[in-house]
Order: sequence, then C-alpha cells, then structure tokens
Amino acid sequence: MCSAAGWGILARPAAPRAEPEASALRVCALTSYGVGLAALRALADLSAANPAELAVVGVATDDALDPGARIGRRKRIWSHLSDTRIEELQADVADVALSCAPWLWTGDVKTAAFRTLLAEAQPDLIVCCCFGQKLDEPLLRTPRLGAVNLHPSDLSAGHGAGYEPHVDAHTRNIDTSIWSAHMMTEAIDAGPVIATSDPVPVRDATGAIPHTPDAYYAMMWPALADFAPRVVSQLREQAPVPA
Repeated sequence: MCSAAGWGILARPAAPRAEPEASALRVCALTSYGVGLAALRALADLSAANPAELAVVGVATDDALDPGARIGRRKRIWSHLSDTRIEELQADVADVALSCAPWLWTGDVKTAAFRTLLAEAQPDLIVCCCFGQKLDEPLLRTPRLGAVNLHPSDLSAGHGAGYEPHVDAHTRNIDTSIWSAHMMTEAIDAGPVIATSDPVPVRDATGAIPHTPDAYYAMMWPALADFAPRVVSQLREQAPVPA
C-alpha cells in the first residue's frame, strides 16, 4: 500500500494480475457498502468464469472511517452503521477487489492521481453501485462506453432517486422494489435507464419492511448476482470490444 494524493490509499495485490484477454470488456468498478460489495462479487465471478468476456481493471471504494474523507461515517448510509460494521464491509470490498483487479483506490476520485490511474487502466466501462462520490464529466468520458449506475429503486417510475431509496420504500409502503441500471450523467440518478431487474420482495418474514437500512438493503443484495452481469453483457453486446 502507498499513500495517494488527497485522502485515501492505493493498494495492489501481492502478485501482479495477468493482462486481460483482448476480447474482454474492461470494467472499472466504483462500489461501496453491502450492495456495492454484492455487485463487485458478481463482476468478479463473471470475470473468473468467463475471462474472455469481462476483466475488472480497477476498483475504487469509499473509506467512511478515513478522517480526511468527505464521504464519512456521519453521512448517508454510513450514519446508520457502527464502526465495526463499516470495517467489516470495507475489508470485504478490499478482499474481493484485490482478488480480481490490479488495484484498489480508497481515495478521492476527482484528483489528478486517480484520473491518471483510470486512464492507464483503459476501461471500456465504469460500473457504479452505492458509490458515495459524484463523478464529473471528465471521469464519465474516460471509458468509451461511459458509466452505468446500479440503483435499488424504480427510477423509470420516478421512485427512490438519491441517497435514501429505503426511505421512499417506507413512504410508499411497497411490497417489492427493483434494481435500475442507468447511464450516468453529472446529475444524480438522472441518466437514461437501460435495464431493470425482476421485482425483489422487500418485506421480511413478519410482513414488515425492515426498519433499518442495513436490513432493507440486505434483501436487495441477492438480485445483483444476476442483474449486474446481465447489464454488463447487454452493454458489451450493444458495443462490442474492438478487434
């Protein structure tokens, strides 16, 4: 590990990763929290099972416990979790990232250091899921296919945009939700929706919507095992990797 510009660190696996296959879609994953972990695992599994289809060429995550981070433990989803729970999730993201990618960045993505790192990775696509930092236009333009965000609400119907879709679920007293995949713009959750998941039940065994965000999103995580690879495969088919 080594210090990175701004806040956070850059970590690399002990052994260098092999170069991706030429036919693979090169994906940089920007993920955090439990749903981001689920999405990253799905991408890692797809890469391991079919390296000719997908390669994870880098991972960035939020470090909510870094005192210098702007996405800290008193903000957004992190404010609902204990330090121990945050540490567990961040460690799990790091383990998966370093098992499938050549680097893990835990710092500010709007820095020269990260922009250089991303450009050198030559991603075809950025995949975001529960990433706390807003991407600017230069970052969104770096991959040839842009950036897609996986969001746990029905954005096409105007539901649950923003940082707290679990609040929308309680407000509307829903039985099911869905995952939306949308192409990212600088506006939060405003880009065109390109895919949606099957309905996901969000009521527990008692028939209630879980009270805590952690319990609510835990019900949404499993659907990402199928949804995240489907979105990536859809984009790869629409814009094949150049020969």
